[in-house]
Amino acid sequence: MIIGDSAGAHFHFPEQWLDARLLSRDLLTHLPYVVSNEFDWPMMSFTTGYKNITWPVVDGYAVSVYSFLKHRNLCNHRDYHNLGINGAKARDPPTYIRNMSIRNNRTDYPLLLFYEFVGNDVCNWYNDTEAHMTTPKQMKKNVLETLHILDSLLPSGSHVLMTGLANGSFLWEGLRSRHHPIGRLNRDVRYPEFYDFLTCIGANPCNGWMTTNDTLRRITTERAEVLSEVIHNVARAHRHHFKNFDLDYISCPLTTIVENWVKHHGKKDIWKLIEATDGFHPNQLAGNLIAKHVWQHMKENLPHFIGPENPHNERIAAIFGDQGGYN
Repeated sequence: MIIGDSAGAHFHFPEQWLDARLLSRDLLTHLPYVVSNEFDWPMMSFTTGYKNITWPVVDGYAVSVYSFLKHRNLCNHRDYHNLGINGAKARDPPTYIRNMSIRNNRTDYPLLLFYEFVGNDVCNWYNDTEAHMTTPKQMKKNVLETLHILDSLLPSGSHVLMTGLANGSFLWEGLRSRHHPIGRLNRDVRYPEFYDFLTCIGANPCNGWMTTNDTLRRITTERAEVLSEVIHNVARAHRHHFKNFDLDYISCPLTTIVENWVKHHGKKDIWKLIEATDGFHPNQLAGNLIAKHVWQHMKENLPHFIGPENPHNERIAAIFGDQGGYN
């Protein structure tokens, strides 16, 4: 299960809809479905992905923590819950998880929950963006409030893995010299111009990182690092504080996989990990790499979070098959 933001929900706006060279009637076939789902694809996310979709506007093999868990123990079949919300930040979970029947904490098995808010606490569309960033004091209060609510909802023996915020400075590094889909035809709109346009109309989702202003990008990165340290400190101080779950922390997986990508491919290919349309979200490739990284981290450092392999997997498969797949 994940509570988080649009990255956790796997936001994807098809770039073909903005690239005049690619647009066709067939490419709009799934438009109502995509829009009604608010451009989110949780079925292909790094946590709850369970479905491989090949459409004209999305083509990706989904690798997820859920897929690894299911392979490890078939009793996890179809047991996933994605509460990623576009635009969500650390203050938001108490407004919706409190009223949701997430689990029966008296009869259900323990849950693995990801707490993931990688950017919106420093990203906003205000001109005075720094003034509207979450402060360290607010972050600590928000995190602790959410954890206390979760303690009243989750089954005993559950595990919560918290992530830090991303270092979004890689967005500028990876995209500044590339053309945005809307400018590919005439090669006249690069990402810096696209960012400036969004800022001009008040629609830039992250004025702090999606900007040509070096100083503002540095300030945003510094605040993200401070807020990540707040989350880390909470996890460290409250590791075994709660009745129904233990707690741990992982540095933002997106930042880690970008750093690893640069080591092997160089900065010029960072764009291959970023959603082309918004120039902001991790794409399917990045999501798959994040899932593999998080899974390996838990296997090596938190094996009790994922549990042992089920020795009865073969018998379960023989009796139930794939149970009609996932649809």
